[in-house]
Amino acid sequence: MKRIATLVLMLCIACSAFADNVSQSRAESLAKAFFSSTATKGKDVKVEMVWNGQDASTRSGEAPAFYVFNREGGGFVVISGEDAAVPVLGYSETGSFKAKAIRSNVKGWFDMYSREVAYLRSIGERPDSEMEAQWAASAIKSNLRRAGGKNLNTKSWGQDAPYNLRCPVVDGLQSVTGCVATAVCEVMRYHEWPQTVTGTLPSYKYKTDKGTTRTEPSHRLDTTYNWSKMPNDRYSYTQEQAQNVSKLMFDVAVMLQSNFNGVDNYGAYGTGAYSEYIVPMMVHYMDYDSSAVLLYRNNYSTLRWSEILKAEIDGGRPMPYAGDDNESGHQFVVDGYDGNGNFHINWGWDGDDNGFFAVSSFRIGSDYDFRYNQTAVIGLQKNQGGTPHEPQLSYYVETGTAGVSLVSGTIESGSFTMRAGDFYNFGAFDVDADFAFVLMDYADNVKKVVATPDHQVLEFNEGAAVDQPCTLSVTDLAGLAFGDKLVFCYKLAGGNWTKILVDSYSNPGISEYPIYDAPCIKVNATATYSASEIIPLEIVNNRTAPSSVTWYIDGVAYGDTEARLEPGVHTIKCVARFNYVNHTLVQQIKVNP
Repeated sequence: MKRIATLVLMLCIACSAFADNVSQSRAESLAKAFFSSTATKGKDVKVEMVWNGQDASTRSGEAPAFYVFNREGGGFVVISGEDAAVPVLGYSETGSFKAKAIRSNVKGWFDMYSREVAYLRSIGERPDSEMEAQWAASAIKSNLRRAGGKNLNTKSWGQDAPYNLRCPVVDGLQSVTGCVATAVCEVMRYHEWPQTVTGTLPSYKYKTDKGTTRTEPSHRLDTTYNWSKMPNDRYSYTQEQAQNVSKLMFDVAVMLQSNFNGVDNYGAYGTGAYSEYIVPMMVHYMDYDSSAVLLYRNNYSTLRWSEILKAEIDGGRPMPYAGDDNESGHQFVVDGYDGNGNFHINWGWDGDDNGFFAVSSFRIGSDYDFRYNQTAVIGLQKNQGGTPHEPQLSYYVETGTAGVSLVSGTIESGSFTMRAGDFYNFGAFDVDADFAFVLMDYADNVKKVVATPDHQVLEFNEGAAVDQPCTLSVTDLAGLAFGDKLVFCYKLAGGNWTKILVDSYSNPGISEYPIYDAPCIKVNATATYSASEIIPLEIVNNRTAPSSVTWYIDGVAYGDTEARLEPGVHTIKCVARFNYVNHTLVQQIKVNP
């Protein structure tokens, strides 16, 4: 068995001289235009640029990736520094951006914007007509007036006093609650659940940021949470409210096995915990629904990811959300969205810098391959009697092998060996299942299990690679058809064989080994869809993973892995590079109203 760290680091890409940069003066005029729709008639909008992401480590002469402007009287807006990117990256109609005391999770999110802009500049990207229209002052001005959206308005809590009153002193410094515990507690306060808890949290050991070994003792949970007597914020509270909220925070921090650390006068150190612990601990100790699950953004298209987040908010479920930069992980709460596709983020710092932010500076459908180190906990709500989410098993490309392959023999002979690996359990619960290679048809119907099942129990973050001898009889061989494939699957007790997939952005790697190597664009049986459907863009029947893929919809480049199309007949084209040779695949589909 093997174990891996789940953090995948994205290196910054050097800027290119070919992209068009946005000057500070142009950004300022757009910031004024943004707020002008809500300004008092006849009154000028005054803004001040307070941060452009640059510091002493930034190379001299490097163009800013973004500009943050505070509005006189309250509010801020973030304008992109690159006109091939989405123009408005974030905003709030109230408060101000605390540029002189930027918190780590806020900086981590803005670092994502910087990496995206650096990527655009590195490839010399130019704005198309759609993006140019978005950059018009009139379009910027209409952002605040666009209808739609919902905000769940979670409490603006933080990590220090009064929330950390029960947290221990570590290495001579008062520790804080940590961003993970604070985010989870904000969600719990929204649901006001549970009412009472029982049980004992186990002790655990960890190394502090200063290198000392510390043991957090076991902790009794028996208590009733008085939700109505917890503070709304840190600025006005009673002693009773302080004790109630600090009890909740400490319980959750210990439950998540947080590494408590103190914070010095320079903001160094801090308490940390793993997002992967949220679901199992909340289900086991806090009576939250078993259907909750931690999802990884890299496994979804930008379109699908945005719709998942919106569905959670529409369902009244704010989400603990994690984003990683090159140094550490950060947790916060996503609790709303607006009519422009931006999401409301509660950073967990007493309301500082809360606002609506773009989940990407790339427009949906842009032709980019970019990895995001982000997760969201969905389905986090009081116990509804739900069933656990299906196992989250997928191949992990960075281990050197990913997906399925033919090791020896030939399929035509009926005797061969297939390999699957490295596959990992990224879910919150152990996976106790049989694993085997299965022959499926084009529609994923099981035709035959071709290998002796291998029984394994995979804990969280545990994985394996297996070689399995496979056999096909003479009758099996005679019945093979185009679209048939060998797929490595798992089967839970009483369940069905289910494919293990390579995540959307993993290259190289395939999860299906076709009987006939003839790549094509995957469609349903009739190549017909409805306008409400999200249509996957996927290549199938290929024995090797393409080194690059470019999609076109009706002649226009499209870079996401899924699309929703207007009614009519559409032409899907894909230029895929296999073994240093480009192959063009074309498929026509029909979309009904």
